[in-house]
Amino acid sequence: VEMSTGSNTSSFGSLNQADHWMAGNMSDKTRALFAGGTHQYPNYSNEIKYITCATSGNSSDFGDYMTGSYGMAGLSDGTKALMSGGEGLVAGNYNQSIQYVTIQTTGNSSAFGTMSMYNKRSSAVSDGTYGVFNAIGGYDYEYVTVATLGNAQNFGDHYNNLNEAPAAHGNATYGLRMGGENTSYNEISTIEYITIATPGNASTFGNLLNTGKAESQGSGDNTRGMLMGGRGGSS
Repeated sequence: VEMSTGSNTSSFGSLNQADHWMAGNMSDKTRALFAGGTHQYPNYSNEIKYITCATSGNSSDFGDYMTGSYGMAGLSDGTKALMSGGEGLVAGNYNQSIQYVTIQTTGNSSAFGTMSMYNKRSSAVSDGTYGVFNAIGGYDYEYVTVATLGNAQNFGDHYNNLNEAPAAHGNATYGLRMGGENTSYNEISTIEYITIATPGNASTFGNLLNTGKAESQGSGDNTRGMLMGGRGGSS
């Protein structure tokens, strides 16, 4: 785990196991959660881990996700953390469930609802009221009201059809999806955005610097969004 102070990153601690394709983007500003992933294909993790953001150190066990899964999308309204989709147990076994935990209460996840399409290797954003998932299987966005259990509903269409879209960031108004991989399995440089409170199709926001990026992660605050790492070009 690394943290950034506006320049280079510095070491924060360890997740205690080398996993990739974990669900992130889940925090109440006190704790940050990570879920699922794979550390030895095709063995998928069902662990939920957490760190205390103000105190550097290794992660601690939070509880278990309903089944081992990787490539899930995560979001939070500051109280609940929602995790959706992914690929689990058997390659090609895509998961459409939405699970949740209460961030300040350790324990296993519970059922929230389902998506109409899967969202393997995807991402999600929240404005504190709504949570919007990239539904890769249907090339669209789906949303839930985070405070109310229930199934996801259609939000609108992507600006670009995508095979994966793991890098995203949202603030109280907009949700950004940065880079990703198109249906021809090529990295793209497009940044697209939605207004989270208003269902509708995504629009273009701009482009990444120099090259397309896939398998990246997004973060930020109410002012800036950041894209970190990933695969693309010669990087």
